[in-house]
Amino acid sequence: MTRDNVDQFYEQLKKLTIECNLEGRPECLYNQDETGLPMNNKPPNVVAQKGSRDVVSLTNVERGENVTVMACVSATGAYIPPFVIFKGKRMRAEFSDNMPAGTEVCMTESGWVNEEAFGKWLKHFNKHRTPGKVILILDGHHSHTSFATADLCEKYGIEVLLLPPHTTHALQPLDVCIFKPLKSYYNSHGTSWQHSNPNRAISKLSFGSIFKKAWDSAVTVGNGVKGFEVTGIYPLNRTAIASHKFVSEFGPNQDNSSVGLNDVSPEPKSPEQPPNSSQLSRPTTTPETSTSHEDVRSLLPSPAKITPMKRRKTIRPTSLVLTSPENISHLKAKAAETKKRIARVQKKGDIIKKKQSVNIICDSSEEDEETEEQKDEDETESVCNFCKMSYNDDRSSHAGDWIQSQKCKLWYHERCVNAFGRKQFVCGICMWKK
Repeated sequence: MTRDNVDQFYEQLKKLTIECNLEGRPECLYNQDETGLPMNNKPPNVVAQKGSRDVVSLTNVERGENVTVMACVSATGAYIPPFVIFKGKRMRAEFSDNMPAGTEVCMTESGWVNEEAFGKWLKHFNKHRTPGKVILILDGHHSHTSFATADLCEKYGIEVLLLPPHTTHALQPLDVCIFKPLKSYYNSHGTSWQHSNPNRAISKLSFGSIFKKAWDSAVTVGNGVKGFEVTGIYPLNRTAIASHKFVSEFGPNQDNSSVGLNDVSPEPKSPEQPPNSSQLSRPTTTPETSTSHEDVRSLLPSPAKITPMKRRKTIRPTSLVLTSPENISHLKAKAAETKKRIARVQKKGDIIKKKQSVNIICDSSEEDEETEEQKDEDETESVCNFCKMSYNDDRSSHAGDWIQSQKCKLWYHERCVNAFGRKQFVCGICMWKK
């Protein structure tokens, strides 16, 4: 969150307001965001005597599923009815009981908003918004930036302005003034409901009554107007955000980092003194150069310095008008490319599956042919190991059925070995060898 990003957002907002001819019309300026409410109560702090070891508080044992609530408010403090998303697949009419008036309920597998759920919310928003052209301020969630979303907003006459990344805590009115009291009221009403129903847990059927009380207490006209005023969106005020919320572009030691080692002035050398007479009289001997340091280096080489790889910086847009013609054409081309890639992958997968099925069929047919040939050979070449009569001999049919020894795999007439009706058989030769 830097001043440049925030100033660019304000500039985009001012430019879009002038282009849409919405200056001085706060009823046409909306902010939308979603928050999560768990289906359990968060008990408050309990006052107990100092030194108490066991302090009891009633709460759910389980953590509870998450429920997504999509809220929207205008700069005049007018709220769009909430849009509630439950986790699951099967929708029941009872889930919308005791909800605030006009609430719409939706189901997703994860309980969070996705592209399909956001499309349903846009239709819900279009039914309750001010007629004519409006400006909708959103964060950069992936469900808000698809081509389907931009196309639907263009169809409904909704101009979408995306907030810069990592600035929603200071620039989003719902985050600043509404969601915190909403969660606080929800926890308090959930605790009261839990005390009234100690043997039950908060479910999708009982969520509506608790959420309605929290919604009616938190979403006031004053909170909505204050949210737009504090963030500087309406009236447009570039100095509304406090300076401590901005990230400084320079580090705390940036001034000292420019000073290098070479810039430090060396210590002054002492003036050279003339040599003593003793030093002059002594013969000067040149000492032999020691190579011990080099030997140690060759024996214990120091590891090479590894330079860390530079991470590729992802260039993220600051504020963006999602419904601008340039962005819509870009999203359309991106969606078409994604569709082609998916079709190409599916086609390749179908070809691989087809080849595998053909190979399986060929292998199975070959195996069947081999087994049939083996059976035919076994049947035509089999000889009774007791009476030495061939299978093809005409007299063989009078000797009864055939049976195979499990160990030596030789064939016998059942009459020859007295094995009528037996499923398992071991010949006498194999038993004698054992």
